[in-house]
Amino acid sequence: MVYAETEYRFKIIKNGLLGGVVFLNGQSFSAAEGTKLESIQPGYGTGLRLKLSKVSKTNLDIDYGFGNQHSRGLFLTVGEVF
Repeated sequence: MVYAETEYRFKIIKNGLLGGVVFLNGQSFSAAEGTKLESIQPGYGTGLRLKLSKVSKTNLDIDYGFGNQHSRGLFLTVGEVF
């Protein structure tokens, strides 16, 4: 699997408690180990970030994303990857 994502985060409220994000990603998989990667599957979306802790920079993430063949989904995450 190969995966890449970029996102742009911005503040909605000046104190940073509520923010927004727009993102774009792409991924590709191989059918089995040692085989070629398939075509890149793109995705994009938008979301909100609610700051739960300024000390640990923990967010509640609420994202809505879109992909190929009319796929879409709502994703909720607590934490921060980076």
